[in-house]
Amino acid sequence: KEEVGADITVGDLKWVAEIFFPWGDKPCHQICLYYEIHLTSNSRIPLEGSFVGAEKLEGRNFQIEFYWVPIEKLDEIEVYPTQAASLIKNLQSGVQHFVYREK
Repeated sequence: KEEVGADITVGDLKWVAEIFFPWGDKPCHQICLYYEIHLTSNSRIPLEGSFVGAEKLEGRNFQIEFYWVPIEKLDEIEVYPTQAASLIKNLQSGVQHFVYREK
């Protein structure tokens, strides 16, 4: 709900990710938990095309445009973390762990 303002229900844990990236001159290590989610009937997110969400970072507000992409088209676009494109095709494989290092 944070970025897109959607009403959701949270399902099973799918991925545990360790993401390493620079934040200015500081090295960062982020641990992310990814869950399967479902939009509720109250959600106002369109199910086709694009929609705009919001992000607040360091006291500034940003608008972010989101696009729905069919799973079979994930190999045709850049997805971050890069493992997501292959992992999303195996969601029924239980909880998976991966490490992503931003270059």
